[in-house]
Amino acid sequence: MCDEPLIAPISGKPCLSYYYAVDAEWTETVVDRSNPATTRQEVKHRSLGSDGNTADFAIDDGSGAVRVAAAQSGDIERKESPSQIYVSRSANEPSIMLGNLVYSAANFPAGTRFTATERLLEPVDTLFACGRLTDDSLGSSSLIVSTRTIDELIADNATTAAFGSAFGWICTVAGALMLAWGLLFVSPAGRAMPSASPLPPLAT
Repeated sequence: MCDEPLIAPISGKPCLSYYYAVDAEWTETVVDRSNPATTRQEVKHRSLGSDGNTADFAIDDGSGAVRVAAAQSGDIERKESPSQIYVSRSANEPSIMLGNLVYSAANFPAGTRFTATERLLEPVDTLFACGRLTDDSLGSSSLIVSTRTIDELIADNATTAAFGSAFGWICTVAGALMLAWGLLFVSPAGRAMPSASPLPPLAT
């Protein structure tokens, strides 16, 4: 339950949380420093900005509604929505519009590709939230909000832990094999030779 859902700036969808980023990509012809007589094409990138916002909302498991202070902190699981792309037709276009956002394109060449990506947490019937209950709200920096069930989250964490354990075991075995290889194939030049005792003088 959310009394005032947010409106995502790129897609215009109502949501509980959003995050967006806008980037520009274009190609420039640059002179090769090692050979000024030759040129090459170089891809350039620039971030035009990013931002996000999260609304406070409430969840009810049947025992009563609890306010979720997600706007203060926490790990919000958002899903990526389709990107919006605009390619400039001429150099130094005064402005471009991506969703409800307007950006200046005055310093970009023709053919610049502007891409806006957005991730959303949309209002759904079932939502999982886990955090610290203080006073009348659920919050804290360890807050987790997800559209997945608790069983799905546990299974995903178990899979990640299994991969991490397997990777650690592989690294341990590889390190042991390298150590054994080094001990077996030490160069004779690297070994210290015992010093010879001087011979006694010959009797005359």
